[in-house]
Amino acid sequence: MERSDDLQAWTVVAERQGAGDSQALLNYTAQDAEPLNGVSYYRPRQVDTDGISTLSQPVPVNRANAVNVAVHPVPFTDNLTVEVAENELLSIDLFSVSGQRLVVDMSERAGRVVLNTARLPAGIHVINVRTPQGPFRSTNGKDL
Repeated sequence: MERSDDLQAWTVVAERQGAGDSQALLNYTAQDAEPLNGVSYYRPRQVDTDGISTLSQPVPVNRANAVNVAVHPVPFTDNLTVEVAENELLSIDLFSVSGQRLVVDMSERAGRVVLNTARLPAGIHVINVRTPQGPFRSTNGKDL
């Protein structure tokens, strides 16, 4: 799968191994791990076993209402910071990898929320952030 913001320069955003020589209709899925805000164009490129490639027509995707959230540092230790545009934060929930809701102290100031994670055990944690543009989920690890 290739992506462009101008229909001129294309970047490969995902690759899938084909099934080989098949006469049946096959479906493949791909996800852009770092999608661009605004309008992007996507097109699949099929490469046959002989090296000949075929491009499909580009399809526009508009991410004008993309959720703009930053979570750092990765991994975290005593504090985890969530940044979102001022007055755009609806809620933050923190979960263990097993789905248990974790309660931590939070301090908020001008679009920045600092979670005090000093008492959390090391391991993987899931941060759910809700904004008016929609939800954002991040999986992050805590170091000792």
